[in-house]
Amino acid sequence: MPKVWTDAERDNRESFQASKTQEQVIRSLYRHGCDFSWLDGDAVLNAEIRAGHLVIAAHEYTSIIMPRVELLPLPVIQKLLQFEKAGGKLLWVDALPRLGDKPEEHSAVRAAVAASQSIPPEKVVEKLGPAFPETFRLRVDGGVEGLFIARYVRN
Repeated sequence: MPKVWTDAERDNRESFQASKTQEQVIRSLYRHGCDFSWLDGDAVLNAEIRAGHLVIAAHEYTSIIMPRVELLPLPVIQKLLQFEKAGGKLLWVDALPRLGDKPEEHSAVRAAVAASQSIPPEKVVEKLGPAFPETFRLRVDGGVEGLFIARYVRN
């Protein structure tokens, strides 16, 4: 085992497996040129849902990936399921949530995701689909001098 592992990770198989799943998903996204952001529960709860997009301030998300998230507050799950119902992609990877924030939420959490399925990490990019539809075409009129194309620009 690498020396960077903590005793808790070594002793807690679930923690280790969660870290492993997360790492597999991150590596796969990077390999395929996919950008991503980390969202916390408050960001999800305060987000708007518009036409299959989860809107948080100036950012819009069409897909949410949940890598081996086994504990999740019930209100967050409910918001994510609303997002999915509105047309967003919600990918549960390697496991479905089974615990809520409080013991009284546990059974409601399991019931909320009962119809959902988890996928293995290696299927995430495939399930996300192409970044642009096949019909997408970019046409540049005039010269290309001074043209800069990027997936995103940061201020």
